[in-house]
Amino acid sequence: MLATGHRRDARAWRGSSQADPDNAAPTSYVACLAASLLLMLSTLLFNGALGRAYGSVDGFAPDWSTAAGAVTLVALTAVSRRRPGALAPVVCTAVAVALLLAGHLAAGAGVRLGSAALIVAGVCAQAAAQAWVTLLWLLACSRLDTRGACACIAGGCALAMPVAWAFSLVATATAAQMADVACYLGAIALNFPMARGPLGRAASMGTAPVDREISQPRAFVPLGHRLFAYFLAFGVAYGFALRTGGGQGSMTSNALAACAMLAVALYCVALGRPPRADALFRLSFLLVLCGFLLVLVGSALASKLLVTGFLCFELLVWMAVCSVARRSAADAVPAIAWGTAASYAGIFLGAQLGMVETWLATRDATAGALLVAAVLASIVTYVVFTLGGFSIDATLDAVERDAPVPEPIPAERLVDAFDARCDEISADAGLTPREDQVMRLLARGNNAQHVTEELCVSRNTVKFHARNVYAKLGVHSQQELIDLVARTR
Repeated sequence: MLATGHRRDARAWRGSSQADPDNAAPTSYVACLAASLLLMLSTLLFNGALGRAYGSVDGFAPDWSTAAGAVTLVALTAVSRRRPGALAPVVCTAVAVALLLAGHLAAGAGVRLGSAALIVAGVCAQAAAQAWVTLLWLLACSRLDTRGACACIAGGCALAMPVAWAFSLVATATAAQMADVACYLGAIALNFPMARGPLGRAASMGTAPVDREISQPRAFVPLGHRLFAYFLAFGVAYGFALRTGGGQGSMTSNALAACAMLAVALYCVALGRPPRADALFRLSFLLVLCGFLLVLVGSALASKLLVTGFLCFELLVWMAVCSVARRSAADAVPAIAWGTAASYAGIFLGAQLGMVETWLATRDATAGALLVAAVLASIVTYVVFTLGGFSIDATLDAVERDAPVPEPIPAERLVDAFDARCDEISADAGLTPREDQVMRLLARGNNAQHVTEELCVSRNTVKFHARNVYAKLGVHSQQELIDLVARTR
């Protein structure tokens, strides 16, 4: 249902005042810039001083953290799609703060006592908290226009890298822990006021996103969309860069990545628009491709190129989910959580492959090189065979704004000609018997739950048939279907 053309790609990605539902004040841009700096600084601390401290006791601590973050984000996706009202901002944020503090206490104790179990428990608690804070941050950024959000995120990332490098020269693990807590508490304070609005709108939509995905499918990016598969694939590249060839901690000293992020931020400010999503995707892919080729020849530049390529793509991920959240309040939390979860899952998988490659290289250089080549070939093959005709800009541009949920039509208000009109429409469009049943139920204003119960089929089956009905009838939502049936010839 999503368009793949290239003619309208500038409108959704580049943004304008009409895409900004809240008319963000100048202070909002400052808040998002500062929060971006703090969250990137926290990431760099974990990949630097904290990662080394935890790794001295349990070398798999970063992997446990990534896995816990991915699981938390998948859980947030599930809850936000089924019961968005359950994500109470104050309660969830309080739980996140408690998990963050408890996690750092446990991990710190684990380092002092040499307990791997305490470190694992600590980093998992921290990761769960960080997943929620990341969600708040991206919801806050979604309230800015696309150009401003891109400049704030990229600028914050660029500024964080020299700060992290200077901090790593003098900081102890304890100081790094304290700085990490301060970063997340600061990000919460900056983003929470801005994120409450999108969370409140999502909870007040009246129906769960899984129902609205049937009534208005073009307001959603399906969870199985190839966009999320790209998030996974590029996450593999980043995880691989962190663990192969001594890449661990390379982000804190990666001047190339800092310059790339700074260049994007300056581009947004100087030209008044963000870079095109498709162009940023191709740049990321080129950097990742070159990085993997340099891994094969043993160049020290390899991990820096891989990390830079991933950060460019991660910027694309953040901007893509913010674009969806800006347009569709119902899909805001699911899109952000699912997109970030896909990236985390890729990082976890890539890290495992990186460790295997490092282990193989110490025993047989040819075997290690073959694994690198296999990873590279897999990513290139997937991108080359799926990219044809696909545009990220057009995908985001195809996401429509939420429409009001139609009220069910009382039986007494239905005219006698309703069934005759449905028969006429069904015959003209060539609907199958099941599509005809779904069309009639939706045309009466029934929600997805009622349709699934009435027909005794799964929600995915209803969604599949509803999309076919909309396509054959040339409508894009349940309300348009109701209007079509209500019209007489």
